[in-house]
Amino acid sequence: DDGIHDLVLLGMGGSSLAPEVLWQVLGAGGTGPRLTVLDDTSPDAVLRTCGMLQPRHTAFIVASKSGTTLETCALADFFAQWLGDAGLEIGARFIAITDPGTALEHSARERNYRGLFLNAADIGGRFSALSLFGLVPATLSGIDMQPVLDGAYALLQDHTQLCDTARLGLTLGTLARGGRNKLVLHPDPAAAPLAAWIEQLVAESTGKRGVGILPVSGASVAALAPAADQLHLAIGAGDPPAGGWTLPMTVSGNGLGDAFLRWEILTAIACTALEVNPFDQPHVDLAKARTRELLEAPRAAEGEGIPEDFFRGLQPGDYVAMLCYLDRVVHGSDAERLARELQARLPVPVTLGFGPRYLHSTGQFHKGGPTGGHFLLLTAESLAQVPVPGRPFDFAALHRAQALGDKRVLLDRGYPVAHLHARDPAAALAALATALSTADSNRKEITDHA
Repeated sequence: DDGIHDLVLLGMGGSSLAPEVLWQVLGAGGTGPRLTVLDDTSPDAVLRTCGMLQPRHTAFIVASKSGTTLETCALADFFAQWLGDAGLEIGARFIAITDPGTALEHSARERNYRGLFLNAADIGGRFSALSLFGLVPATLSGIDMQPVLDGAYALLQDHTQLCDTARLGLTLGTLARGGRNKLVLHPDPAAAPLAAWIEQLVAESTGKRGVGILPVSGASVAALAPAADQLHLAIGAGDPPAGGWTLPMTVSGNGLGDAFLRWEILTAIACTALEVNPFDQPHVDLAKARTRELLEAPRAAEGEGIPEDFFRGLQPGDYVAMLCYLDRVVHGSDAERLARELQARLPVPVTLGFGPRYLHSTGQFHKGGPTGGHFLLLTAESLAQVPVPGRPFDFAALHRAQALGDKRVLLDRGYPVAHLHARDPAAALAALATALSTADSNRKEITDHA
């Protein structure tokens, strides 16, 4: 009735990924407001999002379990000023989802937010898909969540399905303890939106104390050569790859609630087999601390290139992680092409993550899981100057500090990191992918081209 056509969800990790899945599967094409998830601190992404919106027709959902997530707070302050500059009442266009007693709750009350939703404090962020963190954004965007909840309740009443889910979780954890710790996902097209949510849930829950399960998904999977450390899992309809398994599910309505709950259960049980706590994320805070240090003493994001021995040092059981601090919407397809070209020429899995998003998911696995990660960090210059209100830094500085902070943590732990810094990220990604496509399978030549 107030003419709100756009909802923008400001959140990270578990606070944003489940609503994104719900919108992609059930909301897009509906009659409700458009839901946009912004979990990117790059100034280009912030400005691009502004360009999609009209202040008078936009409301913001601020979602943070802790209520102090740096990225979320910075984005909320920016868009509050953006609305104020347009002469609009800020509180009437902000909605908060948080745990009781947080700074976000107090701020929402002081600023008279239009909505304040307090979630149960004992629900971890990545296990919160069917809590208020998932329900509120989906419902506000016009999605009927009752069928989704019905599907979850149906699973709880189906003892056969519960036992099968528990058995799969126990099997995944047991195999990972034995070294088969790469979970290669093959979702059918309908289930594809689930992949990023599953990646965060599994990697951040299991990757601790030197063990864990690394989900491998996306564009590079088709070029991945089978190996003894991999378990291939087809999700949804269709046959699994040779030697793989299938987890049948229908990702729509009731089936999506079943899928959320089934993966939460099997992940928690896999963690018991790995003897780790599924509900903490001790290494996520390491990168946060380094980010704060670099914001106080800024450094330039100059890359060093790819060392000659970067690809030569790959051993069975290793993996290569592409860490891209680029606008995911603009540069996603170019980064995926580069991941495919790398995967076609490397004997270990290649994963692709966009920062700072991955810091709240696979970032925990990178630092707390098994050794063997080789990290290709991609950063870029941004000429956009987008201030963060009330802070002594802008979004470019925050984005750069998050990249360099994670790089420093990885180097401190002795992991190989190659850092490529580009003035024109689209041209750099395309040129590197083209160079790799002309290289043979010799890893020395790949390094030379890079």
